[in-house]
Amino acid sequence: MASPVDPRAYALAAAIGVAFSGFSVTFPMGPTLIQHFGMSQLQFGTLTTAFAIAKLCGNIPSSILADVYGRKPLLVGGLMCIATGIAGVAFCSGYEQLMILRLAVGLGVASTFTSAGMYVTDISHPLNSARTRAPMQMGMSAGLLIGPALGGYLLESVGLELMTLGVGASSLATACCVFALLPETHRLRPWSKGRGVVDTLQSWRPMLKDHQFRNVLSFGWCYNAAFWGAIALVPLIYVDLALCPMVVGGISTANALVSLAVTPVVARSADRLGKMRVVLPGAILYGISLMVLPQVSSLIELLPVLAAMQVGACMCAQAQMHAMDLAPVKDRAKVPSMWNTFGDTGMLLSSFTAAMMAEHLGLGSAFLADGFLLLVASSAMFMLRARA
Repeated sequence: MASPVDPRAYALAAAIGVAFSGFSVTFPMGPTLIQHFGMSQLQFGTLTTAFAIAKLCGNIPSSILADVYGRKPLLVGGLMCIATGIAGVAFCSGYEQLMILRLAVGLGVASTFTSAGMYVTDISHPLNSARTRAPMQMGMSAGLLIGPALGGYLLESVGLELMTLGVGASSLATACCVFALLPETHRLRPWSKGRGVVDTLQSWRPMLKDHQFRNVLSFGWCYNAAFWGAIALVPLIYVDLALCPMVVGGISTANALVSLAVTPVVARSADRLGKMRVVLPGAILYGISLMVLPQVSSLIELLPVLAAMQVGACMCAQAQMHAMDLAPVKDRAKVPSMWNTFGDTGMLLSSFTAAMMAEHLGLGSAFLADGFLLLVASSAMFMLRARA
């Protein structure tokens, strides 16, 4: 039986959508940063690695703080940290400073999305979990739809410095709106004894005893590794094809449009058919697209491959919701933090490994390895489900 979606999911979606529209303005910056700072493929890849390290280190503390002080302070603080990391690019003069700013953005993203995931968990249950998460995904997609095209235009019109200052101001304004307008969903317990990192890790142990949960978590690790490896490599494709910032921004906007159109269909299908029946075909589609991507030689060939990747990514996103459904009711709020932490170890490894492979073995080999990893994980998951 259909279960209604809590209206607070739409308030959160609006906040995340505005935040992402500002954040995604920076997406066309990748090729510009490579050329402006004269970075190698490895150096550009390590920017993603720095982001991964900060995000990985921030996930568990964010979940602990969100349990003690509530979800809302972490949402606001994360957005302010992102604002600092982006605006600081305007004053950056070298690769080392960029690394520090990426660390700040990584911490902000960890805080924002761990608390947002816990917020969604607070207001959902297994009968409507995918549909409750869908507004937030659509908010992100709407932000991604507007931001990159605007970013490409601003990058060519006003330059890197003014653009990043404007985006930082936008993120700060969003943080203020969240503080003023978004209601809290978690009872504040600042007087209680907070959990430590060790306590948090130990609290995950009961969920990890469930072999189905472990299988989904392992698959999520492989998907995150493939996804973030691609994030580190795709801007290098843009550089090879000599695409200008406006075109790069337009590509990101087109990707977001695909995601915006596909997300509600995927969410309804996942709630009706089962999450993993949607996830595994999506993973196969994404993996094959990664292996095809280095073969493109023009923008016309690139666009359909990126669209297929976007559809696959929307389908794979349901794996986290499946993990939440497998967890006991009392532990569901812990799943976003656990999922992000395990996934970020994959991001950390793959972003650096992909950059190393691109530097020493070529871009094609890096994409092939990325896609092969996801196809192997999908095959293993399919066989495990067939035996069950």
